[in-house]
Amino acid sequence: MSILAQGKVAINSALAGLDLQLVKKRTIDKIQDNVGDLEQRLVLAQMVLPEDGDLLDLTLKSLSAEALTKFLARGPSLSERVLLIGESSHRKKVQRVVEATGRKIIGAASATPADDAVLCATQFEAETYDQLNESREVRRTLTLRDLFGSACLLVATARSLGFNAASKSQDIPHQDSKEILPDVLVRRLLGLSVLSPIEKLNEIFPLKNKTIIEFGPLDSEMTAAFVALGAKHVTCVDVRMLNLLKLSAAIQYLGWKNVSMIAEDMHCVSSQSHGKYDIAIAHGVYYHTTHPFHFLKNLITLSDTIYFGGFCADPNRLLEPLVDLCYEGETYAAQPFAEKHENAGAGIHHAGYYFIWEDLERLFRKWGLEVQLLEKEVTPPNKNAGFYCRALLRK
Repeated sequence: MSILAQGKVAINSALAGLDLQLVKKRTIDKIQDNVGDLEQRLVLAQMVLPEDGDLLDLTLKSLSAEALTKFLARGPSLSERVLLIGESSHRKKVQRVVEATGRKIIGAASATPADDAVLCATQFEAETYDQLNESREVRRTLTLRDLFGSACLLVATARSLGFNAASKSQDIPHQDSKEILPDVLVRRLLGLSVLSPIEKLNEIFPLKNKTIIEFGPLDSEMTAAFVALGAKHVTCVDVRMLNLLKLSAAIQYLGWKNVSMIAEDMHCVSSQSHGKYDIAIAHGVYYHTTHPFHFLKNLITLSDTIYFGGFCADPNRLLEPLVDLCYEGETYAAQPFAEKHENAGAGIHHAGYYFIWEDLERLFRKWGLEVQLLEKEVTPPNKNAGFYCRALLRK
């Protein structure tokens, strides 16, 4: 019986053995929804252990030549002239990638021992191993895994953990490789493009050589933007283990030596525990809590400059009635919502609040902050909150 078949049997047995009186129906439904995800992870195990040729093949199919060129620049250095040996469906793409780095592809007749060779095979048979060994007797010969091993790690991470951006706000990966790892996400992680809100922030508050604390890195897209813009150091705070694993992988395969992470509940992080930074980033996190004032009060201790962003309620487009939240003798209007913990971007509490922006602004000004509203976007009708607001807060 295959690994996948064994997994299906185990999943079905587990579902059949659940005590329906002890488990809520929505939990049962969620487990059933995740059967496909578990099957996919079993396919992953079958794919990469021990025969990971399929992973290499998927990587070369999934990533653009531009992205692979970026990974090649991070890999082992190649000679100015390169001999390609062996055949595969990816040979032409590999040639384009190597040539994009300014190197020249040469034929066997003009190759010298000083020229490196690249074996283009993704699947290895006895003849392939012989070809590799014979070439290495004459010149340095690299495999595609030597060149694109870090790219394979990126794809393996996407297949096993999923990327929020790739799966439309769900951390369950899609089957199609292009959906699992969209080129736009790869470009952002590699620093080939930067999220537009961060570009705008950088124009107002240059991030080069700045120390940054970022809450909720999620897919590490924003972290990548800070690295690309020359931040001195980025400290990322998250408590969701999947997000920390993705960030840890990004640090390794993208070589982010100026990024570190803290596995902590965001409410527990303040200047008393973690010091001060040039800027604190709280983008898309403030509403993921039943205790927003505790988080926000600690947040403003971390820096004299805060980049704040998040969904805000529209009084004319509510999914739930507004409630009054009381703090320090004042009341603030907010729309409550239930967290969906299957979403990798969710918080750890059971519920959260979308504030009315004007009330948030009033709170910040009460605490002595200057508020510069940068954007107040109207969200699509399918969103739970009517606006997405971004602001720069300064002491």
